[in-house]
Amino acid sequence: MSRNNFSGIIPVEIGHCLLLTYLDLSQNHLSGPIPVQITQIHILNYLNVSWNQLNASLPKEMGNMKSLTSADFSHNNFSGEIPEFGQYSFFNSTSFTGNPHLCGSYLNPCNYSSTTPIHNQNGNKSHVPGKYKLLFALGLLLCSLVFAVLAIIKTRKFRKNSNSWKLTAFQKLDFGSDDILECVKDNNVIGRGGAGVVYRGVTPNGEQVAVKKLLGITKGSSHDNGLSAEIRTLGKIRHRNIVRLKAFCSNKETNLLVYEYMPNGSLGEVLHGKRGSFLKWEMRLKIAIEAAKGLSYLHHDCSPLIIHRDVKSNNILLNSDFEAHVADFGLAKYLQDTGASECMSAVAGSYGYIAPVLGWYC
Repeated sequence: MSRNNFSGIIPVEIGHCLLLTYLDLSQNHLSGPIPVQITQIHILNYLNVSWNQLNASLPKEMGNMKSLTSADFSHNNFSGEIPEFGQYSFFNSTSFTGNPHLCGSYLNPCNYSSTTPIHNQNGNKSHVPGKYKLLFALGLLLCSLVFAVLAIIKTRKFRKNSNSWKLTAFQKLDFGSDDILECVKDNNVIGRGGAGVVYRGVTPNGEQVAVKKLLGITKGSSHDNGLSAEIRTLGKIRHRNIVRLKAFCSNKETNLLVYEYMPNGSLGEVLHGKRGSFLKWEMRLKIAIEAAKGLSYLHHDCSPLIIHRDVKSNNILLNSDFEAHVADFGLAKYLQDTGASECMSAVAGSYGYIAPVLGWYC
């Protein structure tokens, strides 16, 4: 519905479209706020309202829409602070550009004192006693020290007793468990999802790897039954259109999967992000064929046969030559469901598209 010269507000009845997964209202003349009723669409994956005249603040409730993986609010008249929780934390700064009255960590920091008068009624500058400034500075210093100590303790606890980490290699490696743990830092995060957190790392020999920290699975959990054996099976898979699992590093609390790094990210990012415009149809067809080859190998030629159970564009990764590689297969049944319905738990996939035949079992 983009580029149709629509005007007026987005109707609240949009919340009745419960089966809507893709909504593009960009480049129209829409105004008013985004109706909070849009959060009733629990399987909405993509939302684009860019290049309109929408105003008011961004609905905080949209942060709870776990199915929303891509959104574009750019070039409107939104105002206020950008929420930084839930799904909002996954969007990049380009999703909010062109809104001069928006502020937050993605754009300019919010200045809550901007409306405070600089001069008092007598025309003199407001004066803060020196002792309060000193107390404020000491408070900041103390908080900084506390956070630094907590960060050090967390790092040491994570890396404590490196002998407790078991490294299982599926090919010849030039790095060890300590090098893998060095990659697991907040500033190395390149992706988050229901299955875990993905970090980008560089080994001592300069090789780039992707380290995935699985969530909801621990050695003491009932979900761990057969996990190690399953991962050993995945580590033996060799196909040019399947992401190669290089190693598995684990202890009693944490499971880390080490994959080859894909520089061009996921197909979902390329199609729905800012880079989608240059992906020609010939390239899209090539990627689709390569992804199909990878899935065909898993379903028909792999031993044992593996059903992916969560095929989507975000699980098709692209290397430096935009060659497709299937990722995140074989582990869906081990991931802990959090709030999904019984039907979705049985399917073990993601919100959005599922094969129609699976609906017969819901």
